[in-house]
Amino acid sequence: MSRKSSRMTIKDVAREAGVSISSVSRALNGLTANQELLQRVNDAVKLVEYVPSQIGQSFKTQRTGQVAVAVPDISNASYLALVKECQRVFSEAGYRTTLINTGGNSGDDIELIRGLRQKYVDGLIFTTIRPTPELIEEIEASEVPVVLVGSLKTAVSFDVVSTDSKQAARLAVEHLVSQGCRKIGLIGGPLDTVPGRNRYEGFVAAASESGVFFEENIVILKDFEFDSGLEAAKRLIEQGVDGVLGSTDILALSVLHAVRDAGLSVPLNVRVVGVDNSEAARLAIPRLTSIDLGAIDRGRMAAEFLTSRLSGFDSAPKTAIVRPRIVVRESSL
Repeated sequence: MSRKSSRMTIKDVAREAGVSISSVSRALNGLTANQELLQRVNDAVKLVEYVPSQIGQSFKTQRTGQVAVAVPDISNASYLALVKECQRVFSEAGYRTTLINTGGNSGDDIELIRGLRQKYVDGLIFTTIRPTPELIEEIEASEVPVVLVGSLKTAVSFDVVSTDSKQAARLAVEHLVSQGCRKIGLIGGPLDTVPGRNRYEGFVAAASESGVFFEENIVILKDFEFDSGLEAAKRLIEQGVDGVLGSTDILALSVLHAVRDAGLSVPLNVRVVGVDNSEAARLAIPRLTSIDLGAIDRGRMAAEFLTSRLSGFDSAPKTAIVRPRIVVRESSL
């Protein structure tokens, strides 16, 4: 009868490896450089199917073996792609991943960072759309390593991974102009958020330079929800726009619905571009042209930055920027 891992103890590992219990303990806790010993202990662990107690390991090493990824909205496909990539990197490094939905509320963001003092995780990937000065101050004071995914205007003392939302909006406008659009509308998110503000500014700059800027064709929403986008899209259609940038794919999808409800056609009457290049963009009818902000790349970079910190690598704060790219599909051709 095979032995069950739940019954195995460190004594069984020591017996199988032919070494002392203290030698096994040092090997399991990374306190020895003896490669022969490490190999014998690892082989014995696999043979007897020994599973170390996570609680015991935490007491000894002051590590939980767990990291967290916090995002404003877990229903957003872009954030999910980022989380999945973080989880992949962390799993390969031997960490478990906890997902936290913050709701994008700046007060809750701050409380989350303050909660790190309890050291319930070894590190945090933190995505915020409202990086207030108070929040930045809390992150800089944190004893637990934090990597921020988002755009900041000032230099900070922690690692940051960002994208360029202004350039994303510019790419969209330039593409719509190249397709013959001359009255382009924007459905934008809240201006007190980084993505909402940056995409608005990028749109205004590009549209002004191209001669297609009309202030009445900009609708700024209080959220990034589909229903809000649908009402905004109806207003833009009534104003006779021939192109629309939805500042997320969800908002762009609301335009597809509104155009169809008005008895018009995409792209014949209105060309549409979204932002995120989510799976929804690929499944839409017609398929949606979208700006890819590199969610997977940002997730990978952020996770690699954090695992590097957790491995004891001490260096100056690192910054990485993932450049946006346009993925052209039927909705804008």
